[in-house]
Amino acid sequence: MKVTNPLVHIGIVLAILAACLLLFSFLPGSLPAPEPMSPPTYLVATILCAFVLLLLRRKQLWTYLPIPLISLFAFLEESSYGVESGAVQPLTWERHNVPVYDLHNLVGVLNEVIQTELVDAGWHFELGGQLLLGVLAILLVWLLFAGLYWLLAKRAKTLPNLHLGFLLALSLLGIVYLLSLPADAKGSLLLGYSATRLLLVGGLLAGGVLPLWLWRQTWFTGWLNSKAITRRLLPAILWLAALAGLAFVAWAPLDSAPDKVVLVQRLAAPLLWLLAASGVTGLVLLAASGRLTRLGNWLDHFRKTFFQTHPAYIYVVAAIVIIVFAQAMDRYLISFKDNISMLHPTGEDWDYWIEETLELCGAYLFLAASVVLALPCWRALQLKKKSP
Repeated sequence: MKVTNPLVHIGIVLAILAACLLLFSFLPGSLPAPEPMSPPTYLVATILCAFVLLLLRRKQLWTYLPIPLISLFAFLEESSYGVESGAVQPLTWERHNVPVYDLHNLVGVLNEVIQTELVDAGWHFELGGQLLLGVLAILLVWLLFAGLYWLLAKRAKTLPNLHLGFLLALSLLGIVYLLSLPADAKGSLLLGYSATRLLLVGGLLAGGVLPLWLWRQTWFTGWLNSKAITRRLLPAILWLAALAGLAFVAWAPLDSAPDKVVLVQRLAAPLLWLLAASGVTGLVLLAASGRLTRLGNWLDHFRKTFFQTHPAYIYVVAAIVIIVFAQAMDRYLISFKDNISMLHPTGEDWDYWIEETLELCGAYLFLAASVVLALPCWRALQLKKKSP
């Protein structure tokens, strides 16, 4: 497909979004309400895109097949899989006596059901939330490591220095966390800390400093050069370490007994360090084998060329972002009514109207993606007609 400037299509996306918000907000009497228009518009976009795909070559068909599938999914969600029409009855979760009729309804139901089940199981929500934040922070650490390696990959000795630096930084963070916890009421040995806590601090310190010493030993670097070590033994150890960290995160909040909470807070630092360090070391193995560099090269090439070669996906990505934003409004995570002083011309709540307009705008963006796909086919057809 012809390479185009993505900025042109981004400008069209913004124009469609602005037109939808302005026209449906300030000319409500001249246009239908956005809510009933969304399902048929998504259906038309799905059918049009599927028809265009039939005109494309097989390779292009597989490239663009996700577009009508995503549009079809949006149509089914907007129509609640036929429940809104009354032709289909919603599923009922009999155990909890709740109806399920589309995905975002299912997400809300699952959230309520999981909350109920966790309460019955004695789940410690505060502790579980803290551990979840810890896992999310570890994911950010892994992404940061991969990003820094990509930026510094051309420099000599980047990989071992980066690896050792991350291990030391993770150890120091764990030590600071352990020492910041309240003093031990029982068995205080030094400055209010028990022998167990000091032992954990020493273990974290060893986890950060010991690799620095090992890396200077010739026998250790020679040991790492063994393929049996780097391809079999070491990955197996890393997987076990990561599973141990994840198992701790799943087990720790299952009991809200005070003694267990104190124990979990102490163990969180070394076990989360184990999870973070195993992931970083796994990335080091991928980098040493060249896989991380190849992945980075592919992602960089994808970022630079994909949307230039396939501009229809600009509209699809924009539609998905807009629909997710609208769903956030539906869940009352985002609100504009406190920031808009004027009344809506129809008397409706501004949040409701904006949400429904954005969902309809998503349907128009899928229509625009279908048109962008159809343009090369139309041009080819016109050239055939002109040729003798």
